[in-house]
Amino acid sequence: MAATSEVTQTEAVLYEKKDHVAWVIMNRPDAMNAKNDDLVNGVARGMRAASEDPDVYVAILIGEGGRAFSAGNDLRAQTQRDSAGGAPRQVRDSFRPYDCTKPTIAAVDGFALGGGMQWASQCDIRVATERSQFGQPEPRWGLAVAALIDTPERYMPWGEASYLLLTGTRISAKRAYDVGYVQSVVPDRAALITEVERIANEVKLCAPLSVRLLKRTMRYELDLPLPPQGQKALEIISGLTKDEREAVGKSEDRAEGPKAFSEKRPPQWKMR
Repeated sequence: MAATSEVTQTEAVLYEKKDHVAWVIMNRPDAMNAKNDDLVNGVARGMRAASEDPDVYVAILIGEGGRAFSAGNDLRAQTQRDSAGGAPRQVRDSFRPYDCTKPTIAAVDGFALGGGMQWASQCDIRVATERSQFGQPEPRWGLAVAALIDTPERYMPWGEASYLLLTGTRISAKRAYDVGYVQSVVPDRAALITEVERIANEVKLCAPLSVRLLKRTMRYELDLPLPPQGQKALEIISGLTKDEREAVGKSEDRAEGPKAFSEKRPPQWKMR
């Protein structure tokens, strides 16, 4: 692909547009496309560009390298921020794949873990190579992720989501397909590109305004405002779990997980 960093303003994410399709390409293969600030900002800018460009009908999110779609949060960068006294992330654009008004396809080749799996979930359609694996390993690193717009309980049967979230394990692309999370499994990366282009061409057969309305309607069904106040269900859940989430975020175990990962050792949990 003749992709550039002009749109994303970082080499960590490249952008290409051809035939009404935008390719947002995560370009940190040596780090398994882990989500540092440059990558988060770059994906945000790429997805925003696709969403706002009337010449784009479909956006595809893909990772370079073949080892990982995205391995999730960059725990080494997290440890460095923790060591600096909890320095804030330099995220300048909060736009997510979920916010894109155009149909989005996650082209998964390799690991889609943690925040990487969540980005895949935020896309409307998922295609994966046979070697791909999905998982939410957060509890193994002292973190807890649930009741968000992109966590497994929204996209999988309850038991399967519980298995992923409560064990921190991974499932294969075939298993993800069997439970309806992935829409197509292909042999290799070349077949992945062919398949996502085929799906994009199917979307392009539809009226863009119709597709946009359909997508907006389905997204409301995922997070429907509750009458009469108009407060969303996720906001209620967030309020109910606020104190516990803050406690987890400030815990010693939350810092221990990324630190142990960086030091290549098992974490030592203290339950505090």
